[in-house]
Amino acid sequence: MKLDRAEIWTDSEGSAGTLVGVIPTQDLTKLKLTRDVQDGSGKLDLTINRASPVFADISERRVIKVVLDDGEVQEYRI
Repeated sequence: MKLDRAEIWTDSEGSAGTLVGVIPTQDLTKLKLTRDVQDGSGKLDLTINRASPVFADISERRVIKVVLDDGEVQEYRI
């Protein structure tokens, strides 16, 4: 699987969250997705360049939505 895009949302899409911004791919200096095979829980390790136009939009309780090239969507609470 390969990253198609990463977005910042006010809340999860299922909780009526709204899109805040799309993180430019070139501003992602680190992206690692892991999933526990036993309980299915996921973890996102993400580093964004401070010069990114969306850096100021990162805050607690927001959601990072990751869209993979196969169409899979994963959401992670900050």
